[in-house]
Amino acid sequence: EETISILKDFKDVYCNVPSRFEQLGFDTVLDIVDRMNNNGDFLTNVTAENTRLASKFAYKKVGNSKVYANDSARLIRLPKK
Repeated sequence: EETISILKDFKDVYCNVPSRFEQLGFDTVLDIVDRMNNNGDFLTNVTAENTRLASKFAYKKVGNSKVYANDSARLIRLPKK
């Protein structure tokens, strides 16, 4: 319900619904900035699971490297109006 409400508000202002790529880009930037704002450093909050507009983020460390990858997904289907 929250997702539909956000997209309705967006459509009311911009007369269009953002594409799935625009939603993913928004979610990715929001997730990173939000994690940085919470503790001042992305890595101190990297293991928390967050659900955004069209994505879910749960980062896991890849092997022994310094790389983290999103190990989660949120699949949604929105009604076309």
